[in-house]
Amino acid sequence: MEPEAVASLRQHGVDIVPVGPVLSFLDAAGAGVAKNGTAASCNDLFKQDDTGYLEWLDAQPAGSVVYISFGSMSTMSRRQIAEAVRAKAAAWKEKARAAAAVGGSSEKSLREFVGKARAN
Repeated sequence: MEPEAVASLRQHGVDIVPVGPVLSFLDAAGAGVAKNGTAASCNDLFKQDDTGYLEWLDAQPAGSVVYISFGSMSTMSRRQIAEAVRAKAAAWKEKARAAAAVGGSSEKSLREFVGKARAN
């Protein structure tokens, strides 16, 4: 997660510790030169592609998409993927509905989810 996002969550009382690979190794590995003459990594996380996903996301109703990321370097079996889809669909459908409702609180929903996750 970006440092600004982590700081914002912490300011709102969410005790968060991002876990994942540090991508500094991408700076040297596979580096090339971008069109503007600056150094570029072949694994540029902020490079926009032509797949059209941004247009698709923009076309969806507000509050109808939940983004879940297990990271780009992890692998999961088919069974694990199926479990995650079933669990997340059930858990987050209600959380998203509550957060999107007038007066709903995504912060409250997030805290409830984190509390339940810690209890298990």
